Amino acid sequence: MITAANQVAASLVDEELLLDLAVGDYDSEDEVFERHHVPKELASQLKASEAFQAAILRFRSELEKDGRMTKYKARKMSDDILEIAYQEAIDDATPLDKRLEALKVFMKIGDMEPRTGARGSSEAGGPAFAIQINLNGAQAKPEVLEVKPLALEE
Repeated sequence: MITAANQVAASLVDEELLLDLAVGDYDSEDEVFERHHVPKELASQLKASEAFQAAILRFRSELEKDGRMTKYKARKMSDDILEIAYQEAIDDATPLDKRLEALKVFMKIGDMEPRTGARGSSEAGGPAFAIQINLNGAQAKPEVLEVKPLALEE
């Protein structure tokens, strides 16, 4: 039975906690509550709360419906294997071509690849512009003008 106390306790929870519980990437719920700094007393109330459990199920359903659950799981799997790939990449026994390929992947994941604009130039230096100076023709001698100051009338 959903009571008013259960609803109040469930409403005190932030979305990040619901997300972690909905994704289900934990060994025990207590570990998740501790990571989110939820006091043990409140954690035990939430675990017993039908409203809180229903909120987790709704959140999980939304994640599965719009495909976010798959993305979160893929990220988690990527994170798990990233450390292994790094250890393999720094191993001197790994062939250089494999190490360079790993470097490319790490740069892409770390968003460290150089960005190029429409003309292939780096966008990091600001907006692109071009100046063209043509020095092939005969150059005219610059004309010097004499400027006389105007006298102020009183």
